[in-house]
Amino acid sequence: MMKLDAVIIDIDGTLTHSEDIVRLPHGAKFCDLPQDVKDSYYSKVHEHAVQPDCVEVVWKFLTATPKLIYLTGRDEIRGCVDVRFLTLQWLKKHGFPPATLVMRPYGEDGESHVVKRYLVEQMELKGNILAIDDEDKNLQMFHELGFVTMKSPYCWKRLSGII
Repeated sequence: MMKLDAVIIDIDGTLTHSEDIVRLPHGAKFCDLPQDVKDSYYSKVHEHAVQPDCVEVVWKFLTATPKLIYLTGRDEIRGCVDVRFLTLQWLKKHGFPPATLVMRPYGEDGESHVVKRYLVEQMELKGNILAIDDEDKNLQMFHELGFVTMKSPYCWKRLSGII
């Protein structure tokens, strides 16, 4: 495997099991859902199931790269819910290694790939970067930034055999 300078990993649908994700009608966007639906989703983020094989792989990344980043489209705060706290609680509960957690800024309701691009550009990452995400628009954005991309959840079993 190539030397990596950083690994960026999405959470929802990437580390969490896809059945826990809000299923949207074709063409709909999470940011366009009614407030009560989004609030309900965010209040339960600490209950989501974990993808098979991913915890072991993420630990291997921690030993193989100087920078591990969890990058999520989740809001830091949603209504009265401290989503950052619940997300950190979820990561710890499932045995993920400690790493930088970058979240959607408060009040930012833009599409995930737009918000994540802004957040990544603020990090000023250099070198060989691997980005793992489940959304095609996010993967395309990472590819445009020159990052190596892998689509989850399909990559975890393959990665567990090569790193």
